[in-house]
Amino acid sequence: MTELEQQTRETLLRDLKLMIDPNEFKEETLLFDPVNGLGLDSLEALEVATSLSNRFGVNFEGSDESDFQSVKTLAAYIERKKLEVQN
Repeated sequence: MTELEQQTRETLLRDLKLMIDPNEFKEETLLFDPVNGLGLDSLEALEVATSLSNRFGVNFEGSDESDFQSVKTLAAYIERKKLEVQN
């Protein structure tokens, strides 16, 4: 897990108050899949975007569902947005 993935994961655990074993929450854990993942809902999706926007200073406008699949895809989105700002 990259440092950004770790920070993303920690932010979600803290801000969403997820009641799961942190060791079981991997970077590829599906966030919204109720069977094979955490089963988050649409309100929690807004919380995810708000928390990560506040933590990393990125805007989630224009993001799509594929950016919210897992910690890995969220971290990749954050990285892309940070690079866009630098360029």
